Amino acid sequence: MAFFDEMDRKLSQFGQSVSNKSREVSEGMRLSSAIKAEEEKQNNLYREVGKYYFENCAANAEGQLKVLCDQIVASMELTSQYKQQQNVLKGMVSCPNCGAQISANSGFCNVCGSKIEKQVSPAPQPGAGKICPKCQKTVEADALFCTFCGNQFEAQPAAPAYEEPAAPAYEEPATPAYEEPAAPAYEEPAAPVYEEPAAPAYEEVHIPEVTVPTCVKCGAVLEEGQKFCTVCGTKVEEEPAAPVYEEPAAPAYEEPVTPPYEEVHIPEVTVPTCVKCGAVLEEGQKFCTVCGTKVEEEPAAPVYEEPAAPVQHMQSLTCRSCGAALEEGQKFCTKCGTPVA
Repeated sequence: MAFFDEMDRKLSQFGQSVSNKSREVSEGMRLSSAIKAEEEKQNNLYREVGKYYFENCAANAEGQLKVLCDQIVASMELTSQYKQQQNVLKGMVSCPNCGAQISANSGFCNVCGSKIEKQVSPAPQPGAGKICPKCQKTVEADALFCTFCGNQFEAQPAAPAYEEPAAPAYEEPATPAYEEPAAPAYEEPAAPVYEEPAAPAYEEVHIPEVTVPTCVKCGAVLEEGQKFCTVCGTKVEEEPAAPVYEEPAAPAYEEPVTPPYEEVHIPEVTVPTCVKCGAVLEEGQKFCTVCGTKVEEEPAAPVYEEPAAPVQHMQSLTCRSCGAALEEGQKFCTKCGTPVA
């Protein structure tokens, strides 16, 4: 017994050591994830601060801040020109009311319904711009692309302008990647040879089979003497006794009875026609629409009406849940057990 106690103690110490190592690894991964999330949060805050300063304080910027703000404005203007050129290539224009992108041939905006005025290019004026050699439209003098057809103009040599040297862009130092220290290799001690104790002689115990009655529809447990399920209302069918096989008697041959022939009276239908051209006339028509002959009114012939057979009023009872036919005096449906109201 002392050997097994010592073995249990060593296994317990080993399990505790493995648990501590797993806890350390898990804690290190959690801290790495938290550091990465906070650094990403800081970068987002930096961008928000810059955007807020540009939108509210760019007009009063000085020094390096002014240089950066001017670069942002120039980039925004260039982006706007690129978008206009892209829209021209796609055949799209902007709605002057809502700014939605619609086809250049549209007469109305399909978003707000505003009327799109067709822009007529003004006549070329000397010194006002330059003419596109491809579509002959006038564009601004400093345009690099034609805003009507997208043609790229050849670059004109411009006088060298003094450009203030841009300040070096600030690059945020990269955060060193966290490396989890490798866990020391664990050498599992040799397990002692386990001798399985002799099992006691097995004695078979007979457990009587108990059958619990359940509902055939919803499976609910039924109590003894219960005639209807208290969950779904299904009628509890009594367990039928084992059927005794009886040799079926040969059916006696019966001559089929021929049903008596009943004559069916089909009333004669007369279609009114024109006495002159034979065209079919509609009810209430006074002149023929083909030849114009006046329709003479004839006395209506008596129509034979067969006396209606007496209707035997019988109340048809059906289940309001499954539609099965019910007999008079029945309180529950024999198909689904629904109470008859």
